[in-house]
Amino acid sequence: MVLNKRKKIIIGGATAAVLIVSSVTGGGMVLNALQRGTGQLNDGAVALEQGAEKIVNGASTLKDGSQGLYTGIEQYTQGVSALGEGTGQLHEGMKKYTGAVSLLKQGADGLYNGVYGYTTAVNGMHQGIQVLDQGASVLEQGISGLSNGAGKLSDGTETLNDGMKMLDENSKALLAAPDMIVDGLTQLKQGLNVVPSETDIQKLMQGSTTVKTTINGMSQVATGIDTTVLTLQTTINGLKQTAYSSQELNQFAQLLVTDPGTALSLPNAQGMIQAMAGAYVTTSTALDGASTTITGMKNYTSQLSTGLSQLNQNYQYIDAGVQALAVLPTAAKALEQGMNGMIGVIQKEKDGIVTYVQGVKTAYQGTMALNSGAKELKNGSETLDNGAKKLTLGIHELYNGSSQLSQVGGSLKEGSLTLMQSLGQLHQTSTPLLMGMNTLYVGIQKLDEIKAGLLKGALAIKDGNSGVNDAMNGLYEGIKTLKKGTNQLYSTVGGKE
Repeated sequence: MVLNKRKKIIIGGATAAVLIVSSVTGGGMVLNALQRGTGQLNDGAVALEQGAEKIVNGASTLKDGSQGLYTGIEQYTQGVSALGEGTGQLHEGMKKYTGAVSLLKQGADGLYNGVYGYTTAVNGMHQGIQVLDQGASVLEQGISGLSNGAGKLSDGTETLNDGMKMLDENSKALLAAPDMIVDGLTQLKQGLNVVPSETDIQKLMQGSTTVKTTINGMSQVATGIDTTVLTLQTTINGLKQTAYSSQELNQFAQLLVTDPGTALSLPNAQGMIQAMAGAYVTTSTALDGASTTITGMKNYTSQLSTGLSQLNQNYQYIDAGVQALAVLPTAAKALEQGMNGMIGVIQKEKDGIVTYVQGVKTAYQGTMALNSGAKELKNGSETLDNGAKKLTLGIHELYNGSSQLSQVGGSLKEGSLTLMQSLGQLHQTSTPLLMGMNTLYVGIQKLDEIKAGLLKGALAIKDGNSGVNDAMNGLYEGIKTLKKGTNQLYSTVGGKE
């Protein structure tokens, strides 16, 4: 808007300038005509004065003087006519000139105001563009972050959509789950019928107690047998040791080796030899067999004792389990009641499961819409990001342009101020000039009004001499006054006296 106003002001100023140039050009032509007319008028006044002087100085030359006077008056009237015409044109030109100066001054004032407003607006626009340029950078960064966030959101909603799809597909199985659970609980309830009664449990507990007592007794017996066998084994080993190391036989054998004569001379030498030869062998063989058998029995009794001891310990757990079966009938009843309660709850919550599945389906549809919207948002944010980059680039260029425009605006403001001041001074000088021209124009009109009377007087002087002396004296004084006025007029329009 400021630029349009500026164009109008400049166009108006140019028109006024053309008008002034035209007026000045026309005024120059009129001024030349006016100078020529006033020159003729001045020449006529001089001739008129000379003629009148001749008429006054000499009556003999009155005829020639009156003729010259008439000629001068005639030239004078022609000069007055030409001067009136030129002065009229000059007066019209001056009015146009002063009007054009006024218009030009108004245009210059408007131009300065427009330029001032324009430069102010440019500076404000430059500051605004600077803020806009800074904001555009922040906006570009924000939109870039938005684009990245939209991409992540699109990826996240894609994952969410896949998850909701699986949940929707899996949730459909929940519709049949309540009936399946109820069927399973019913079968479990039927399986509770095989739980033994409390009487059977009591018999089982009593039998388990008997078995436990028996096993415990057998374990104790096996331990006793193992101990007895151990004692027998110790005894046999002792007998065997005695048979092999009889003190008497041992001494006899040693004596027999060292002193056979003495040994054989003993009273019981023969018996000793027989014992050593027969009984020893038989006893030793029997003891060896008994020792082997007892050793085998010891192994068996040890294993039997260990096995029965372990059986006794392990059966403690079995008995504890059997004893724990005492609560089985009560637990079965409680379990049946719990199953009945679960069946009731499941039947009540079946509608809720249906609602849940429907809600999952609705949520899945919403997730699909959200995923589609997220993709659109991602595409839109990418487009917005590209647009923001172009916008930032354009604002940078606009900022550079506004900087140059702001610099040019300073020179334009100074030039328009100088033009306004110059036209103000011109307007001040044109007003007095117009007033002087108005005065000149009025004076010329008065001269034009008296030219007919002057011409008639000169003609009367020419045709008759009655009262010539008095008339010529008065005429001479008038002519001198006229000459002075014409000299002033001629000087006013630029002539030389």
